[in-house]
Amino acid sequence: MQPRKPSRTTTRLLAAAGLTAAIAGVAAAPVLAQDDAGTGTSQPAAEAAPSSEHQRPTAEERAARRTEISAALAAQLGISVDELTAARETAHDAVVAQLGEVTRPERDPDATAEERAAAREAMQAQRAERKAAFDQAMADALGISVDELTAARQEVAIDRVEAKVAAGELTQEQADAVIERIRSGEAPEGGRGGIRERLRERLGD
Repeated sequence: MQPRKPSRTTTRLLAAAGLTAAIAGVAAAPVLAQDDAGTGTSQPAAEAAPSSEHQRPTAEERAARRTEISAALAAQLGISVDELTAARETAHDAVVAQLGEVTRPERDPDATAEERAAAREAMQAQRAERKAAFDQAMADALGISVDELTAARQEVAIDRVEAKVAAGELTQEQADAVIERIRSGEAPEGGRGGIRERLRERLGD
């Protein structure tokens, strides 16, 4: 029997999956910020998203990506990687001092759909609060505004997307869609599958 050819939808989703990994990387600055601050993000988006080969990146690949993104963000901010790392650590300590450690609800196999939804909303609210606190503390540590920190992260994100286009891993249409999301502030917090779903809606079945 001849293997089935992937449908147009599948092809688009696979491409978007690779894009999600790129954007997770792009947004690693904010994502790492959330993780450092203990926002309750169980794993960086880069871990949650499959690679362009539709495989989860290895620990070494994730570490290399984080190192690359840290270097790019530091360069964008005009500081050293050590200074960036120190600012992250300062922000992390400030968030823990202000909000304490992350609290995670215990999983209840007997919980109703409404109870599970309420638990998810509470976790999302906690992440948002901790991320906002982390961003403010990190910006303070760097002597810049939160808007300046966000803009630097977005530029790093956009550079990574454009590099994917240059490497032939994304079409310009896909890149333009994601860059639009980055500039609007949506893409960095796209999270698990978020960008893939929005691309699916934009590109159609």
